[in-house]
Amino acid sequence: LGLGWVGAVAVRALWQRSSVGVPAPVLFAAVTLVVGFVVYSLFLRALNYYTQPWYYITLFAFSACALDVVFGAWPLRGLRPLVALVLLSFTVAMSWKELPTRHTNVDLIAAQIQRLSEEGDIVVVPRWECAISFSRYYHGKAEVVSIPPIQDHRVHRYDLVLKQMKTPDANQPVLDRMEKALRSGHRVFFAGTLPFDASDAPLPNLFPPYKDPHGRWHKAPYDAVWKLQTGRFLRAHATKVGGIAVAVPPGSEVQQFENIEPGVVEGWQ
Repeated sequence: LGLGWVGAVAVRALWQRSSVGVPAPVLFAAVTLVVGFVVYSLFLRALNYYTQPWYYITLFAFSACALDVVFGAWPLRGLRPLVALVLLSFTVAMSWKELPTRHTNVDLIAAQIQRLSEEGDIVVVPRWECAISFSRYYHGKAEVVSIPPIQDHRVHRYDLVLKQMKTPDANQPVLDRMEKALRSGHRVFFAGTLPFDASDAPLPNLFPPYKDPHGRWHKAPYDAVWKLQTGRFLRAHATKVGGIAVAVPPGSEVQQFENIEPGVVEGWQ
């Protein structure tokens, strides 16, 4: 709404002073498109996240709507079909390789674990952000926990992750739940890679979180230590570790951002 208001005010001012025969909707779309690019760039700047390709889907959709207004109000003297063909060709050429690519295999893994798991089992998701998509597809009876333990798996709750970074022994509840499941004869499934390190070297110390000079919080050291702690715990106490076969449909590949490997451990020693 704010963006539309800014665009409307700018269009009105330009239209009142314009001496060229440019339709008002075209001016509105052009100004709104420029304002949209600037505002979204500032938003990403303020957000201070490491951006990924899908962060720009909203911007592309917004741009398509603005261009649709331009083409609808300004035929461009018969060039409209040609411009549309060029844009369509460019879009297909840029995305052709990605069309058969799966953006995740979590749905396949969730379906397989759902068939194998039962009440009393535990499903551990080492990458907490993957627990969001896993919880969307998994409808089994086993409890789903992430590393670190996040209570809300509906959206990306970075505030809860930061809270866990500030909590001493934040991963201990995950270890306690796994121990309870294994001691009672149940299994621990994991949807993601865990380092089953056999080293006896002490784990690296986790210092209190801090912002770098650019205002970023760095959680990579915490993720590494929590996963290493979990893998060592399972290696020391579980009697059996195995993988879970999950078939990807023929002719498709899985994008690297969310291509995870499942497994299962059982027994207690």
